[in-house]
Amino acid sequence: MQTDQCIGRVYLHSKPELNGEIEIGYGISGEYRNNGYATEAAKSVLQFAFDNIGLDALVAIVKPENIASRRVIEKLGFTHRGIRTVPDENGMECEFNYYRLSRNDQNRLKINNSKTP
Repeated sequence: MQTDQCIGRVYLHSKPELNGEIEIGYGISGEYRNNGYATEAAKSVLQFAFDNIGLDALVAIVKPENIASRRVIEKLGFTHRGIRTVPDENGMECEFNYYRLSRNDQNRLKINNSKTP
């Protein structure tokens, strides 16, 4: 059954704490998690960011204990580039895993994925 209920969000924004790099972020309501919605929605936003906006790269930061979010980012092709300390949603300085995906990386992934049967 299809409804107009909002179950989550995906967004792009400039992250001052990361030198103004553009971050992709997402959140899905608890009862809808682990169904692939975050991956599917984020994949569409990535495509839009690279193909329509013309961005050269996107970053993502993930709390180390957030295994599900890390899986989403890795499925999208982002690579781990280290640890960054930035304020969390409550303004507390926190360590995050830092990931990056360039337009070239994403294009290679699209080509490689199209070759798999």
